[in-house]
Amino acid sequence: MLPLLVYLLLSLLVVDAQNDYTFTTKYIEIPLDHFSYTTNTTFKLRYLVNDACFGPNGTIFFYTGNQGDIEMYAQNTGFLFDIASQFNAVVVFAEHRYYGESKPFGDLSYSSPEQMGYLSSAQALADYVYLINDLQKNVPQQWQPAWLRMKYPNSVVGALASSAPIWQFKDQNPCDAAYKTATEQFATLGNKRCTDIIQKSWRVIRSYTQTNAGKINLANMWNFCEPFTTNEDIDTLIDWLSNIYMNVAAFNYPYPTNFVVPLGADPLAGVCGRLNQVVDDINIDNMILVGLTFALQVYTNYTQSVPCNRFDTLKELLGDYGWQYQACTELVTPECSQDTDMFESFDYDFETFSERCFKMYGVRPRNEEIPLLQYGDKDLSTAKNIIFSNGMLDPWSSYGVLTDVTTPNVVVVRIPEGVHHSDLRAGDPDDPESVKEARLIEIHHIKKWLGEYYNGEENADNSGIRLSPCSKIHFGVNTTFPLKYLVNDTFFGPNGTIFFYTGNEGDIEMFAQNSGFIFDIAPQFNALVVFAEHRYYGESMPFGNLSYSSPEYMGYLSSSQALADFVYLINDLQKTYASPNDTKKLPAIAFGGSYGGMLSAWLKMKYPNSVIGALASSAPIWMFKDQNPCSSFYKIVTDDFATLGSELCRDTIEKSWKSIRSYTQNSTGKQTLSSIWNFCEPLETDEDINTLIEWLVDIYVVLAETNYPYPTNFVVPLPGNPVKEFCTVIDDTASDAQFDIQVLVAIGLAMQVYTNYTKDVECNQLKPSSPQLGYYGWYFQECTEMVMPFCSEDTDMFENFDYDFQAFSEDCYKTYGVRPRSEEVPLLEYGDKDLSTAKNIIFSNGLLDPWSGYGVLTNVTPDIIAIAIPEAVHHSDLRASDPKDPESVKEARLIEIHHIKKWLDEYYSSEENNSAGNHLIPFTSYAIIFFMILHQYFY
Repeated sequence: MLPLLVYLLLSLLVVDAQNDYTFTTKYIEIPLDHFSYTTNTTFKLRYLVNDACFGPNGTIFFYTGNQGDIEMYAQNTGFLFDIASQFNAVVVFAEHRYYGESKPFGDLSYSSPEQMGYLSSAQALADYVYLINDLQKNVPQQWQPAWLRMKYPNSVVGALASSAPIWQFKDQNPCDAAYKTATEQFATLGNKRCTDIIQKSWRVIRSYTQTNAGKINLANMWNFCEPFTTNEDIDTLIDWLSNIYMNVAAFNYPYPTNFVVPLGADPLAGVCGRLNQVVDDINIDNMILVGLTFALQVYTNYTQSVPCNRFDTLKELLGDYGWQYQACTELVTPECSQDTDMFESFDYDFETFSERCFKMYGVRPRNEEIPLLQYGDKDLSTAKNIIFSNGMLDPWSSYGVLTDVTTPNVVVVRIPEGVHHSDLRAGDPDDPESVKEARLIEIHHIKKWLGEYYNGEENADNSGIRLSPCSKIHFGVNTTFPLKYLVNDTFFGPNGTIFFYTGNEGDIEMFAQNSGFIFDIAPQFNALVVFAEHRYYGESMPFGNLSYSSPEYMGYLSSSQALADFVYLINDLQKTYASPNDTKKLPAIAFGGSYGGMLSAWLKMKYPNSVIGALASSAPIWMFKDQNPCSSFYKIVTDDFATLGSELCRDTIEKSWKSIRSYTQNSTGKQTLSSIWNFCEPLETDEDINTLIEWLVDIYVVLAETNYPYPTNFVVPLPGNPVKEFCTVIDDTASDAQFDIQVLVAIGLAMQVYTNYTKDVECNQLKPSSPQLGYYGWYFQECTEMVMPFCSEDTDMFENFDYDFQAFSEDCYKTYGVRPRSEEVPLLEYGDKDLSTAKNIIFSNGLLDPWSGYGVLTNVTPDIIAIAIPEAVHHSDLRASDPKDPESVKEARLIEIHHIKKWLDEYYSSEENNSAGNHLIPFTSYAIIFFMILHQYFY
């Protein structure tokens, strides 16, 4: 796969009027909602392609579209074209959903919250990952910013985030920072008198327009198409004028440009020059208004071709209606102006802002912390291969990454003479030296990333790159539901932590009572122990008894939604249990086993700032398409029965499938087998026999998975070493079996080790053994996002079957009314097998566990610890300690404790705290928190 570089810009881009770049316009069908399965609707996403420079050992330069028509950005990002020939790059500009031509509902896209609810940054990022994957598959040869790189690090090898104000949210920077920076630019690049005139003009405008005559006169003086008639018009005028000053400061390039509007070189000097020339006396109000009349023409009518001014010009060009909607839902940006800048003063008030949003869109921001939870606040310690470049004259730089962060893999480029993404524009003779130097630094790091990708060289140049000839992610849903979680605060204390279990596909109590290791070590770490239930399992049913009734209700069941639940809960716990003296938020460590282990790993990978580490026990994260042989699972089960039981046991089970099929060909055989195996209801049809086969397979799987050396009551009550117990019965009864009935009697007797170990089961039923496991919900997840290729071959003891995706899809549609969108959903969402950007995750696997065939068994990076436990089965290490634990399980736990201490020491920068204690404590309470049905980072 070829590498891909992304240019992620979170604010406005400027058009290079002097260049004309040509593209092929293409469209791709994109799912409307990537993160829930309530709809299978798709829409056409537009993207532009220029492959003139593409060649061997090349890359994709992928521009992540902004809030506007993608062609405008494509014509205004010349740096990508300037360097494309150096990297044999194909240049792709992807349009952001809901902007330009990429409107999911056409003209109705902005008509209501129901239609607009799928407009979010997270949905857009998922669009881009979907498109990148498609490009990598379908180009003539194999093709292979900041939030895309952070959220989907395996989709791109690096990101250049130019003028990206990723720290513009709650409590990240002063709310007046951008206005102060703009004021400073007007004072230094213009002069102090210019800012004094502008600062005084707000009072003059308000005073002059108190009467209708004043409103009409000012509209005529400033050449507006429509007269001002209300005070609300004047408020809009003030906003419009403020935006002009901000844009003039942001787009103050040393050469003419044509983005939002055509501008001459150094437009800021032009505005201030006209103001100073016309306004002889700053104390004469009318003179200020006349001065503004001429000064504003620098911005509003540089070409002398605009007949009159309108407020909505900027909104039309930039899709401002959609952007304001995003600001009202996920991207709440606190802004204010104070007496120290040149703008009209105003305070930031979240409640007032919320009311305004409701008036405009019928929605309110859920809270101000969505982007902090979604994208990790200001902690970039887990990010890698991102360049943050900022022009220091750009007002938006006030919210950018301006200083080196703790990781050497995040590069900060400060450009003293640069404005809004000056470095991304095409090279120009008038470019300041600092802009030219910034581009050289960026090119150096791009070469380094590609060198590491192709050659593994730390400081690779482009010697392996041949030059080619070159020509120039819904917010409409506000329903909540109660999510249950269990809490034990017995051990919680100073410098403590949260041990957070990411719930599986079942009642959370079952997992809590079978994860004693977390309690055993809690006293050592002053840990608050929390077990969070997974939505749609146990008592956490969003729609009560209707939750499983239809795709409309079930569609919000997904791992992505569950991860967002956990992030919200962790954030709530960190606030609830915070000490007044805490200088850092309470650290959390994720624990999970099996699917819960997958979630704990993915939580650390997708939300690296929510938890400082994760223990993912028996987590089969590599169980998806083309990651491992589909037969691995059943081969390990077979090996377990042969080695822990006997070869005779294995052979008898293998022989039994033919015996079952043969013996039950007629109704008499079905009735006899029903009696021998003590079924509550008789076997009557061939479909019943197929169900019987599946039921029996599940029994063998569970016996292998839960082959603990002591009695347990996890899925069902079982003795210690249940595989051996099962096979002992087989060895005693089937050694001379020659006929089908002899084989079936032996299997029936052995089966009681599983079906009736407690001797209190009256009869057997062909249904899942444990009602606490939510099989119906899990199968729905398999049919939507978790498509797992399973097959059985001649080398194992099971009845052979092939993996057939189409047949599986048909069965899903028959059962749930849904089909898997593709087999690659988890690969795109969670990064396939590339863990190079992950950090602080322990993957532990018992090698006797069938799921270990899909686990991480070797260390892939210094920050990813793989623990292979020879004598262990399914998350043995997460269970409470027992005298019969194998030595390898005990050793694994010691390794895990060591790394947990290491993570916490790194977080607190303190000495290890080795307090004693290791007894299991029952839960002191359980709590319910109300969560959104649909987390609208996903929406």
